[in-house]
Amino acid sequence: MIGGLFLAILFWGGILLQSSFFQAIGEPLASIPLLLILGALIFQRYSPITATIWFIAISPALSWFGFADASWFVYILCGILALFLSKRVFTSQSVYGFLGLVTIIFLLFFFLKAVKEFNDSLIDLLWLGFGNLFWVLLMAYLIFLFEQIVCKATLSGFFLRSRANRFTTPTG
Repeated sequence: MIGGLFLAILFWGGILLQSSFFQAIGEPLASIPLLLILGALIFQRYSPITATIWFIAISPALSWFGFADASWFVYILCGILALFLSKRVFTSQSVYGFLGLVTIIFLLFFFLKAVKEFNDSLIDLLWLGFGNLFWVLLMAYLIFLFEQIVCKATLSGFFLRSRANRFTTPTG
């Protein structure tokens, strides 16, 4: 119950941060897809079913707020790719696996969004995409560190049960 409530608060808080706070500050924060980063973290550390629902719910929720930065297809395709990569390619407890997953999801997200809204030159799009990748990876790393601190401070997953803690019992 607490995990579901925490996920709902995290989801709506992420939407509010991405659609209002980051957009008001401007570049480079305005181009960071915070909900994709949080979705990748949920894929890496928690339930794939929960993360799949997360990716499906992103676009309708952002559209409801009037901030649809990409179509539903883009988010669902990124979620399918993240599901495959988190199961087959990247490890679930590694910062490198998390950053690799975020990199591939962001590049796919940016590429599909650029194809949909093709109005600039290809060089400008590549420059913008790879320039924003640094900020996306920095934000992802900070979120990963914050999640590590929260998990340790709340007795290893009080709010969300990670895959690693699901089958362990306390000793002593």
